[in-house]
Amino acid sequence: MEVAKTEDNMMTMEVQCTFKTSLPDKYQLPENTQISLSAGSSNKDLTGILKQLLGEEDSDLESELKDKKFNFMVGNTFLSTTLQELMEDLSISNETLVEIIYLFALDKPKPTHCSQEEEWISSIKSLTHIMNQKPKSYAVAFFNGDLKVYDSKHAELLKVNNLHPDCQITDLLYFKSDVMNKKIVVTASELPTPQLTFSELSQDKKNLNVIARAKSQFTDVNDGYSLLAQNPAVLEQIASASQVVNDPEQGICLWEVNPESDAWGEGGARQIEGSLKRQKTGVA
Repeated sequence: MEVAKTEDNMMTMEVQCTFKTSLPDKYQLPENTQISLSAGSSNKDLTGILKQLLGEEDSDLESELKDKKFNFMVGNTFLSTTLQELMEDLSISNETLVEIIYLFALDKPKPTHCSQEEEWISSIKSLTHIMNQKPKSYAVAFFNGDLKVYDSKHAELLKVNNLHPDCQITDLLYFKSDVMNKKIVVTASELPTPQLTFSELSQDKKNLNVIARAKSQFTDVNDGYSLLAQNPAVLEQIASASQVVNDPEQGICLWEVNPESDAWGEGGARQIEGSLKRQKTGVA
């Protein structure tokens, strides 16, 4: 005779489990410790049970673990609902000895500063350097095409209005180039004006000079330069990507900032020819 599985049945069904962890020894249970758990156990339930078991092994842990939270995994999957549902998703029988891995949950980030902005923020990047030095400033891009630079204490150093007129800045890179001895800001936008803009930040961080622009004839209403990335070993090598790749002139493009070109001198905006080299990937 088959018995229908009800919610009450699931809550009363028990599963044999063992706990494993890579945490330091004092947070580990004795090897081969097995415990019978309700199949309806949640993360909160397992946290209480684990703290009780650890407290029985070491009474000094009780106060230390009072405000600690744990995450639990079966295989490579985190427990987010109940143990029964996770086992069903992983096709694990209730008659199987289930190995539960536990680790400390990360604490929620605590904000140390809040800066009120009138416009929506689209991207934030701290200053990147090849030697991974501690960044002392960061750049913020906005949906209306503006850009700001802040110092490490969140004081506004620079605001550039309409760097990308009437366009959302979809992504940005902000890095110090030892080859060029400059701080470079690369920004990208989509339609109605899809464009890559390469700018130089002045030494005093009070001015941003556009030194090159890369334009492309995107036609799709949702297309344009969407994502930027750079070579972590050679910061002057940059990749751009667009959402729609029907045209071979679009898709993923590789760019190399050329400090030897005359176009990278003093002055205003320059066209892309002569200042950057581009390679186009095939469309797959």
